[in-house]
Order: sequence, then C-alpha cells, then structure tokens
Amino acid sequence: MKMKAKKIKNLRRRIPLKLCLSVTLLILLGNISDGATKEVHNVTELQSSIENSSEGDEIVIANDFTYGDLIIKMPTSSVTIDGNNNVWNKGSITIEGGSNAKLTIKNLNIDGSSINKELITNYAAKGRLVLDNVKLYNARFTPLNILTDGEFKTEIKNSKIYNNKANNSAPAIWLGTAAFVDINYSTIESNEGTGGGYETGAISSKHYEAELNINNSVFRKNKNSSVNTGIFGGGGGAMAMHYFKGIINISESIFDQNQTSGEGTEVNSTYDGGAIYIFDGRDGAVFNIDRSTFSNNLAYDDGGAILLQGTGNPGLTTSITNSTFFNNKAYGLDGAGYSGGAIQYFKNGGSSKMTNNILSSTFVGNQSGNESTTAEQKGGAIGLSGAGLFATATVTRNDSLFIGNQVYGADGKINEVSNYKDLSNYATAQAGTTNVINVDKGETPAYTLKDVLGIKNVMLSKNLSEVQAGVDKEYVKTIPIKPEGIADNTYSGTTTIPNIDQRNHSRYKDQGAVEIS
Repeated sequence: MKMKAKKIKNLRRRIPLKLCLSVTLLILLGNISDGATKEVHNVTELQSSIENSSEGDEIVIANDFTYGDLIIKMPTSSVTIDGNNNVWNKGSITIEGGSNAKLTIKNLNIDGSSINKELITNYAAKGRLVLDNVKLYNARFTPLNILTDGEFKTEIKNSKIYNNKANNSAPAIWLGTAAFVDINYSTIESNEGTGGGYETGAISSKHYEAELNINNSVFRKNKNSSVNTGIFGGGGGAMAMHYFKGIINISESIFDQNQTSGEGTEVNSTYDGGAIYIFDGRDGAVFNIDRSTFSNNLAYDDGGAILLQGTGNPGLTTSITNSTFFNNKAYGLDGAGYSGGAIQYFKNGGSSKMTNNILSSTFVGNQSGNESTTAEQKGGAIGLSGAGLFATATVTRNDSLFIGNQVYGADGKINEVSNYKDLSNYATAQAGTTNVINVDKGETPAYTLKDVLGIKNVMLSKNLSEVQAGVDKEYVKTIPIKPEGIADNTYSGTTTIPNIDQRNHSRYKDQGAVEIS
C-alpha cells in the first residue's frame, strides 16, 4: 500500500503546472457559466435583476414577494425566473423587446381572480420564452396573450391553463398572426369563451400565419359559449381559428368533452367543431393530427369533434393519422343533413382546393343528429359538405376502421337501416382490403360491433399504450380490435401505412389506429 501511495504521489508531481492552471480555469469558467442565484422581494428588484443578469442567472421570487404589474424587457443573456411555487395574484406580466436570449419562467402560479387584464402578454420581437410548470387560472381576461413577431418562439410545457373565462377573446391562449408556439405535456381545461362574433375557443386566432405545435397535451371540458352575430361565433370549444393561413401539428394528445355554443339557445350554422373549428383554411394552410384521441366532444351543429373548412386556391391540406374518434356527437340542429358525428369537411366554393387524408385511424360510436333532428342525417362519423357548384369536400381513407356510428332520421329517431352510417356520401362496404367501412349498415348488417371489436359495450382503454399526455401524464387511450376479425391484419391497399400504431407499438396490417391488443 505504501508503494502504491508513493507512485501516485510521484505521478502528481509529473503533472505540468500549466495543465493544472488550465483545468482550474475551466472549472471556474464552468461555474461562472452556470450563473448566479438571487432572491427578489418585489417587482422593482425583479426588473433590476433581469436587466443586469448574466448568462444562466436564476432569479427566485421570495415567499414574501410584493406583487404588481411587471414589464420585462427581453434580457441579452438567458435567464430563469423561478416562481418558487408562489401565487402571483396582483398585477399582470408584460414581455417586450427582443434579443437572442431565452427567458424561462418556471414554478409560478398566477391566480387571475383580482387581476383586471391579461395575465401574461408577450409582445417580444426576437428571442424565446419558456413557460415551465406554470399555472394560469381564474382569469376574467385572456390568460396568455401571444403577440410576438416571427423571430420569437414561445414554448409552454408541463403547464396548466384552467378555469378561465374571456369575453370576445380566447379564454386560454390568444395567438397573434405571427406567434410561433410549441405546447408540450400541458393541460388546457374548463375554460369558457363568451361574447358574440369573435374567436372564443380556448386557443384562438384570426389570420394566423405561423406554426402551432401541440404535443402530448390534454384539452378537456373547454366550452365556446359565444353567439353568432354575423359570420362567426360559437364554434370550436378547444380551438377556433378563423381565416387560417398557417400550420398546426397535433401529436399524441387528448381532446375530450369540449363543446360548441348552442346549449339552451337557438342553434346557428357556425356552432361547429366541438373541439376544433378551422374556418377558411386558405393560402396553403396545413392541419395535421397524429396519434391523438378525440372523445365525447359535442357540436350543436356540424363536426362533433372537428370542423375543417377550406377556401381559395391554394386552400387547405389536412392529414389525420393513427388517431381515434370515439363517442363524438354533432346534433346538426341548424338543419343540414351532413353533420359528421366526428368530423365535417366543408369546401367553400367549387374552385377552392382542399385535400384531406385519413390514414390508419379508428371511428367508433360517433353520432350525427339527435332526438330533435328534422332532416335525414348522413355521416355518423364523417360528413362531406360545401357551398357552391361542385363544392362538396372529399376525403381519402386508407387502413381505417369505422364501426358502430349512428345517424338520426327526420323523425328524430336513430335510423338503423341507413346506408350512410359512416360517411355521408359513400355506401359501399369494405370488410378489410382498403378499410373497414359500412359493414354494419342497412337492414341486414354483415357484421356487428361485437364481430369487429369483440365486445358490445365499447370504451376507451389504456390498451398497452406507451403514450402519455398532459401535466398529469395520463395515457392516451385507444380501442382494441378483435383477434382474427375483419380488422385483424386485413389491409391490402397500395398506400404505405405507418410503421408504428397510435400506442407507439410496431404496426403490421391491422385496420385502424392500433395493432391488435
């Protein structure tokens, strides 16, 4: 042992002094780059700390912090404001200016009960804002107002926006035309928009030209209670986008129990899209959904879960892949007959260009019409409609499963013998091959719900899913199919299907959103 110690001692002596100094300097520089931590007690101290911050600094809000209106000029160094899980309950936060830096606000709860304006407004022209583990709730105005320029990006992650109300604006997030936004593992829940003729879905915008990416997030029980006062109003509980020109990508997310206006009042033709309302997607707009579940959403007119309307040339391109639509309802109370229990595609004008694709998706238990229906309904899952000569929208379907969808007749009763239970303008049955569709239609159905899914009382289940969403990391549930049934390994179309299913398991040739359980 003594000999070994001596050797180590001699080895130390052989290390050059310059190398030791270099290592020491690197360690010191590393510590400097990590930034300093400072506690602040009021808005003035917080503003000063931000303005004089160095790269990597963390500013902590003290437990005895005195709250008030805060204006943040984007710092030139990346800095973090740690709310220390305190409740900000007086004054709003405004962000302005621009830089190449990143501003992070984390671990902060903002209670809007006593705040008479938007909780956070972002006007910044350049840079990046990250909201991490932030809660915005009880607001009476739009909680998060993003009016940034195209060189700025806002990221919302691990955050929750809930129990807010807004009049003639978004009750969760308003997106300016150039607001580039990512939403990850967040929950937007129980928000309500009121007013008339404006965009009042939980997330809303008008003339949106940027890109919105929603990943692993939950939208639940959001309600658009606005009334139509002309062209707009009341559509899209979770999202309302009017004159949409940008890109929306939704992945591994849940849209559940969202609804349009129309409850207890006269129904208007714009009370469409229980969860999502895209009005006049134009100028090459793109809307994509992947590995997401839409359940229990309600539209008092068309598109129980989604209304997609395209106009102009170039118009709107939509894609839905590896997704599940279950128990969505479109009551169609404005009198149209193509309401679409899950989705309505609407082509606005015969010369408009609208391209729609559905791939490897499941539609079960969706409903078009209800007991108050006075027009024969078609399209328990999907309604295809339009305005003008040769203006009916179309949709291409591959490797998709439709079963157990319902339509109501003009007598207000379920039309058990309808040939259009699944799609409003397509009555041909496919028992495998390209899709499973229309197999339970007509007076003598070839297959029942149990034949295809193995059970009669269908419900969403975890089904070995690996996909989680929202702040609570809940599983994105799906619907399994029956082994050796007509949906099991029967796809033989020419369109290439995804290598993975909605649950992120390897996919072979099963019809619908998931491989067999």
